[in-house]
Amino acid sequence: SGRPTRLDTRVGEKHQSLCWEARSLWVVRRHVTCEHAHRVSGSQGLLPAVSTRDAPAMTRVVFLCVLYAAIGALDQLEVDSDGGSEVAHPLDTQCSALKRGLDVNASATLSDERRELYSSSKDSRMRELQKVKWPETCDLPVAVVEVFPYHDEVLPTSLKLVEAAGADCVAVLKADEGAREFDIFVEMRRWSPTFVLVHGKLHVFSFLETHDLNVVLINTFQIPPNPVVSRSLFRVLSIVHAKQKRPRLVAGCHNLSPFMKAYRNVTYTYPDFDVTPMTFHPHQSKSMMRYQHDYAHEHRLLEGEFIDWGLQHLPMTSIPFYFGFPHVEEGARHQRRTSAETVRILCIGELDSRRRHYRVMETLRDDPPLKPIEFIFFGREVESGFRSSLADLATSIPNVSASFYDGEYTILFKLVAQSDFVAPFLDNTTLGGAHNDYVDGKLSSSMAVATGFLVPIIGCATILENFELEGQIEVDETGIDFAQAINSAITVLFEDRSYYDAMRLRMCEFRHEKFSQARARMRQVFRETVSQLRHS
Repeated sequence: SGRPTRLDTRVGEKHQSLCWEARSLWVVRRHVTCEHAHRVSGSQGLLPAVSTRDAPAMTRVVFLCVLYAAIGALDQLEVDSDGGSEVAHPLDTQCSALKRGLDVNASATLSDERRELYSSSKDSRMRELQKVKWPETCDLPVAVVEVFPYHDEVLPTSLKLVEAAGADCVAVLKADEGAREFDIFVEMRRWSPTFVLVHGKLHVFSFLETHDLNVVLINTFQIPPNPVVSRSLFRVLSIVHAKQKRPRLVAGCHNLSPFMKAYRNVTYTYPDFDVTPMTFHPHQSKSMMRYQHDYAHEHRLLEGEFIDWGLQHLPMTSIPFYFGFPHVEEGARHQRRTSAETVRILCIGELDSRRRHYRVMETLRDDPPLKPIEFIFFGREVESGFRSSLADLATSIPNVSASFYDGEYTILFKLVAQSDFVAPFLDNTTLGGAHNDYVDGKLSSSMAVATGFLVPIIGCATILENFELEGQIEVDETGIDFAQAINSAITVLFEDRSYYDAMRLRMCEFRHEKFSQARARMRQVFRETVSQLRHS
């Protein structure tokens, strides 16, 4: 069925319920479940063999079940052993504020200082942003490196994560110029005044060559088709590898298949690198293990051992929640609505019919929205004329309008802060296999932005389930369609405000839980690295 199946697995002294049914068709055809695997494996651990015709399938399911449980148990054990120490963080206080009925969401006002920075030229922005210099002494120096011209939106969380985990000196190294990076760096500087920003390939290479580092977090760890970016990545790796005291690598996984290819390539080229995978979606860690296990079977790596799966460490997960974080602490927006107001539903991402299923709006013709709604689309037009056709579709439906925006992150932050819901427009009818990618753990930026701003989601039930976020407005292709979900959202917003607030509270608790787990895992990486460097 593909639905989660519970299995209580003891890891250390912790019971976890984190095992998922294996999804390979040859396993499903034999109706082998995790509970079945657990019964035949016995209480003493994995059986070396199962004397039934289902032995290969059974062995595989037991293996995956134990590993899935281990990932969750490792997260929880490290959180529990973290000593209860907390790094003060404005977002950590939001959940308690929500419980007290206070409004904690964002306004989009700009301070005079930030407005001046935004209005200045890019060159003057960069000079201002790069005024902070690297300290003379550091106990735990860390670099966050991005060689790709995109994925800037993940940098704020990567920075906040290593700072919260205990790094006292942090440099953000951006090799190639992205379209909106200056905007995001201005935001990052406001809430992290001490990080060092290094911009441009030659400056990045020089910094890595001349500074000792304990950990290097590579924000996008994959080999791109662009040879210029690919050379930048391997230049960074060769510099880090040549250091006398070699730093630990934390490798960011955005897309599973390109990441695994890069991981195998890099660890083959540099077999003595110590690499910890870091995914940006909770389900991607499970998909990563399943991918590696299947690859091992395909390439006959089971010689003499149960599995040689290649990964040196279990993957950690860091969901990039903190898009637009500064706005979240600046004021209130979600006031109680009046029945005459228009419901604002934000869709984030490139306007591309291959990536999102916008035609689900047509279901609103047969089941019109109960109140006026405005679909707000943020993203550049990929297909020529698609914006116009999308506008025509929206205006052809009663009570529906559409607006379109693109540009820097500040515009996005303002739009999400003013929205009532976020709709990713992803379901199993999306062309090009995009839906399966998101089910398997590719992060939709809509989900991360919505959770960062505590704006409830109208989305695919399967994707929300794998994201491990409960209590949102679900679209289920076998049950609740898009129009029904829209009207449920309108009812919640205007007639059942307590449920709307409960959805936001669940998002806040989910975000706090996942960030705490990521912080604990990163602290563990730091402790291991310091110990290794001390004895090297």
